[in-house]
Amino acid sequence: MLELERKYLVIAGELTDILNRAKETLLISQWYLSDEMEVRIRTQVDNAGKIQWISTYKRGKGLIRIEKEHELALDKATDMFSKLRNSPLVTKLRRLYPGVNYEGVIDNYYFPELGFVTEIELKILGTQMPRPWEIWNLPQKYFREVSEDEKYTAWKLSKKPKIDLVTYMKEKLKAETLPEIQRDTFIGILSKIYHQSKTL
Repeated sequence: MLELERKYLVIAGELTDILNRAKETLLISQWYLSDEMEVRIRTQVDNAGKIQWISTYKRGKGLIRIEKEHELALDKATDMFSKLRNSPLVTKLRRLYPGVNYEGVIDNYYFPELGFVTEIELKILGTQMPRPWEIWNLPQKYFREVSEDEKYTAWKLSKKPKIDLVTYMKEKLKAETLPEIQRDTFIGILSKIYHQSKTL
């Protein structure tokens, strides 16, 4: 399927009220298994602590890309932990704001540390895509579009951690108001991968 989205850095503004209005939050880690950015493995944990493992193939640059994804069974994902441990990744908290013809998200990038990034994806091609200042009712000057700037793709941002990622993420998540089950489940996944813990 075709994916049409725009991406913006949030460069100013007070976001607390907007962040609190999110319909859902997802804790996400995404690993890149190809030098050409096509193949990625993502784990995400929702507010209820539900885990999903998703394999995604993307091709293309800029506003329009081809995307194919399917959900992975836990046992298949577990078989890949050794490979994930040695692959570059990004880790972020995603807040979702669904609209009629679009989905808006605000991502807080923890690793690498980037701050807030918004993405707006059209659900129906051919309809008009709103701008972030229209969705969140903030001044236009608070946003800088980076949709076609390759260095802001998650693939280019991804890194192999040279730190204890589990301890780092525990500290980062202390500042977030999240359900305990969501936070603990996510940290459990990272521990399984990076500390080779036997339990999730």
